[in-house]
Amino acid sequence: MAVYSHRQQGRILRLIILAGSVVTFIALFLASPNVDLQLIGISLIAAGILYALAIQLTNLTTVVDEASLRWWFGSGIWKKSVQLTDIASVEPVVNKWWWGWGIRYYGKGWLYCVSGLQAVEVILKSGKHIRIGTDDPQGLTEALARRLAAFAQSR
Repeated sequence: MAVYSHRQQGRILRLIILAGSVVTFIALFLASPNVDLQLIGISLIAAGILYALAIQLTNLTTVVDEASLRWWFGSGIWKKSVQLTDIASVEPVVNKWWWGWGIRYYGKGWLYCVSGLQAVEVILKSGKHIRIGTDDPQGLTEALARRLAAFAQSR
């Protein structure tokens, strides 16, 4: 059962991807002297693929349940999780703007982000760092802190 669940939508990133697909669609027509049905079909398929990618890569869902922290992009084709017992500490942080969005290594660990600069840094007992982008850093931090405190009391 989830004690915290939040989905952040990367609207700006979605607009950038969709604008890119429109520009690509227009460029294909301008570059071709003859507009034919095959080109229209290929262009529509390419636009559909870009739209599907936009949907998959511009939503980040974060869930804290009884035993784990889980996060995934889009519909959950790609998922990550950490057991709460493996977490040493959590804190809200602000990412550097040049780190960008998406999945990337930022020097200390992995960053997962679809929008904005706010994130929660999760430091594992192994020393690994993970940053999960969110527009609700306080809510995620508090949910994790409550679950970690509950684990500490039960021991």
